[in-house]
Amino acid sequence: MRRTRPFSVTVVLSFVVLGGIACSSSSTGSPTGAGGDCASLAAAECDKTQSCSPFLIEASYGSVDACKTRLTALCQVGFQEPGIGAATTFIADCASGYSSASCDAMYSGVPVPGCAIPAGTFAAGHACADHAQCQSLFCNKTGASGCGTCAAAPKVGDACTSTCGLTLACTNGKCAAQVQYGGVGATCSAAAPCAGTLTCFNGQCARPSGAGQACGSTAPACDVLQGLMCQSGACAPIQIASAGQPCGLTGSSYVLCFGGATCKTPTGSTSGTCDTVAADGQACDATNGPRCMIGAACVNGTCMTSQASLCK
Repeated sequence: MRRTRPFSVTVVLSFVVLGGIACSSSSTGSPTGAGGDCASLAAAECDKTQSCSPFLIEASYGSVDACKTRLTALCQVGFQEPGIGAATTFIADCASGYSSASCDAMYSGVPVPGCAIPAGTFAAGHACADHAQCQSLFCNKTGASGCGTCAAAPKVGDACTSTCGLTLACTNGKCAAQVQYGGVGATCSAAAPCAGTLTCFNGQCARPSGAGQACGSTAPACDVLQGLMCQSGACAPIQIASAGQPCGLTGSSYVLCFGGATCKTPTGSTSGTCDTVAADGQACDATNGPRCMIGAACVNGTCMTSQASLCK
């Protein structure tokens, strides 16, 4: 169960997991009975993402149907994790939230209405792999194993080294309120980012430049959600390549590897070749590739969609 990235699934080209899509499910029902519910949530999320950013669907999954298949499977894995104790209405509420959300809301930096992660069932001191397993919504991980113990959620001002849970951010060694993404016209900077549908231009959040429009120092950045990048002073499409194909800066184009695969680039070069993407259960290397499929993480050299079984 996770919504903010592998093992806590949560943004564009860095690599986005579609607005945080990755196994956001919970119910008091069984994994078997959850299949249809998971399919409905995956459909709502993938359809909304397709309407907001067809590029992200293509780059991440190849098609809307492939997105739905992957997210349904991840959701069902979430049901099987021990400690997940969400209300039975969560999936329906979250699916409804995605269906009615605007694209700005999808990439606002906060959960879509109805999709806030519910508390788990594990009490303080219980072994955990995910915040969602804990009653406090905080799994305190202190080592590199990926496992921790449920503990009281940190408060603003508490010391931190990596995470402060789902509602606070670890900033300069202290837990602090999460940065609120700015809307159109809001003041912006590196420390005060804009919503994912916007860009920071001359200190204010603005709509990004579209295909063929000017970009650079005199115009807003290109619309990355629509698969655009500034090339020779104008916004042009980012290309998508499969394993074994050229990637990076190739001629006058920028080429991204499908599914977040590594672009293996020789030292000193701006172009390379797309690596493969490792399937669930296959060998992986998070640094040098192959990377795992979206929704999985490389744990001890193996792609895993859940680490709960390792944390006891």
